[in-house]
Amino acid sequence: MKEKSISCVEILLDPGWIMKRLMWMIAFLTLMHIIGQFSVYHLGVNQNSGFFKLLFVNVFNLDSERSIPTLFVVIEWLFCLTLLGLIAYYKKKEHAPYLYWLGLAIVFVFLTIDESVAIHEALMIPIRETLHTTGVLYYAWVIPYSAGIVFFMLVYVKFVFSLPVRTRNLFITAGTIFVSSAIGIELLESWNTFTQGSSGPYYHYLFFVTVEEPLEMVGLAIFIYALIAYINTEMGQMKIQIGHAPEEKTVLIKANRNQKKTKSST
Repeated sequence: MKEKSISCVEILLDPGWIMKRLMWMIAFLTLMHIIGQFSVYHLGVNQNSGFFKLLFVNVFNLDSERSIPTLFVVIEWLFCLTLLGLIAYYKKKEHAPYLYWLGLAIVFVFLTIDESVAIHEALMIPIRETLHTTGVLYYAWVIPYSAGIVFFMLVYVKFVFSLPVRTRNLFITAGTIFVSSAIGIELLESWNTFTQGSSGPYYHYLFFVTVEEPLEMVGLAIFIYALIAYINTEMGQMKIQIGHAPEEKTVLIKANRNQKKTKSST
């Protein structure tokens, strides 16, 4: 029996469907973190007791670099990076302005690496010792990153306001949520750590972590939604030809599930 050859690969991206799944996953990870922390500090569960520590305290700890929440965030960053790269590629291929999209992709490459290996935390102590920072700047990594955000906003303000209204509003919403949590809440946590030390009430730490990390995830989820919706409404479909493959071997990436229905009706 002759096997059928695959002439086209279709990746269908529905922004609403993906957004719902991301939000459910964020809620689940946050709940698991709260259960683990509450059980350790209120129920007297020994976090050094094998399975419980592995399952709740470590694996679902929002503040741990080696945990499922961190892996989830890295996947979100990679998803954003992939979408930005595809948009930049498409824009260049169509001889449309693409440098801003490419610049965003490069920024996301750095931020994905930073999320994976915590570059910002490695910079914190050297900057603190050099600048003798205290109070809200005790977590001194916020200084260069805040400067970077200001520079980024100055460079990209024209680009953002040139986008379609819906895309622009989603970009601004996603950026505001992410920066408010990543920088704003970090400043409050920095002040709390400086004034009370690491031996301060655990619920302060739990509050900051439980608010900051999920909000960062939500900001990224909204940005992913915005990118997919932009591809859906402004670009329709993208074709990527790998090597010198014939037309039937072209990889077709569609952003709209309804395009099949439209084609069949015509």
